[in-house]
Amino acid sequence: MQGRKGRVFMTQASDDCDRRSLLSAGAVLSSFFALSLSSTPPARASVAFDPDRYGDKELKIATVNKLKQKLRNAIAGDLSLAVAFVRLAINDGIGYDAATNEGGPDGSIAFEMDRDQNAGLKPALETLLKVKREIQSTNEVTFGDVCAFAGAVAIESTGGPRIPVQLGRTDSGAPNKNNVGASGYAWNSMSGDGLLQTFTKAGFGAREAVLLYGAMGAVYLATKDAGKTAGEVDADIDDDGEIEAFIPNTFGKQSDIYGAQLGNRKFDASYLAQIAKGQTVGLGSVDKALADPQLKTFVGKYAGNNNAFLKDLNECYLKLTTLGYQGTKRND
Repeated sequence: MQGRKGRVFMTQASDDCDRRSLLSAGAVLSSFFALSLSSTPPARASVAFDPDRYGDKELKIATVNKLKQKLRNAIAGDLSLAVAFVRLAINDGIGYDAATNEGGPDGSIAFEMDRDQNAGLKPALETLLKVKREIQSTNEVTFGDVCAFAGAVAIESTGGPRIPVQLGRTDSGAPNKNNVGASGYAWNSMSGDGLLQTFTKAGFGAREAVLLYGAMGAVYLATKDAGKTAGEVDADIDDDGEIEAFIPNTFGKQSDIYGAQLGNRKFDASYLAQIAKGQTVGLGSVDKALADPQLKTFVGKYAGNNNAFLKDLNECYLKLTTLGYQGTKRND
């Protein structure tokens, strides 16, 4: 092992135990794309997935290694990006229109920064576009996948559940026709009615709205008092896209392979608990929207049951990032 700036890197002289740990880490990482779309009922929609886009398992693991590491680096460098990444993932997916079968988590949000619901998200968008460019120097990746993955990494990095994310989206080259910001979903003036209308239009409802915005609130609370940055947690990556195994000497568990929890607070249903008590937490109009009587039942349900919140969030986020699943390459 060689130390540099307080970091420990594996070398060719590393023992067999270290190598086995790294292989195990690859197996854990594969859970992010191990979901089989063949088990998902086809929807009458327009978001195309190509599960074989990234090649064999080794290439997929290399892509996921790099993507997760770069996203964690970005969040560690500016903790405010964690909330923004969750917002980007939600808004990219919630543009799906269940009535017309158009839109969905296809990277179209890159063309929608002028819409009210995306106010303040441009720096986060630019960060994700930079991550995409950097990864593309060695590995293929679509922006729709980067965006979906970023929200999951933000949740996990702040202590939330590990959420599997299906890779292989085909990017859209245009904004969604469904302008969700036109129905009371604007970031700075969101209403409970507008939030519910937007989610209903996408085939969701009050439950999903509470779960996803509850997750955003949990990420917000986990990072808001932790300062501007948490320090870099980078990895050295060789020309083949493989991690040269940055293993911080503070890690005690295999689950910590990519760094300890960012932020200084546990990811849980505390945000929803405060909303249920009528408190203003810090997310502006979102706090007020979630306090709407139409959302009260689910706010109360998850505020009082953290285990249910974490379990159902996992399922809900996966559903968000597969809205409009078509299963084959887009036929333009």
